[in-house]
Amino acid sequence: MPLTNCPDCGAQVSSQAPACASCGCPITAPRVMTIEKTGKKLKAAQIVAVLISLAGLATCCGGSEHGAIGFVLGIVVFIVVKILAWWKHG
Repeated sequence: MPLTNCPDCGAQVSSQAPACASCGCPITAPRVMTIEKTGKKLKAAQIVAVLISLAGLATCCGGSEHGAIGFVLGIVVFIVVKILAWWKHG
C-alpha cells in the first residue's frame, strides 16, 4: 500500500487510511464536483434578453416610446428563460 503525505501536517499516511494518524485530517474524503446544469442555449437566451433590455432602456432614455417596449420585452424574455432553466433543472 503506497504512502501519501497528509495535506495538513505532511506526515506519511497510507493511501488506504481514512484519516491521518497524527492530526486526524481526512485522507480519503469524498471529492465534491460541481456540475453546471444550465445549458448554453439558456445562457445565450439570457444574454440576448439582457441586451434587448439595455437597448430598450437606452432608446427609451433617448425619448422613443418604442424603447419602453423593448425594455419590457427584454425583461419578460429574461424572466421566461429563468423560469425555463428552473423548470428544466428543478
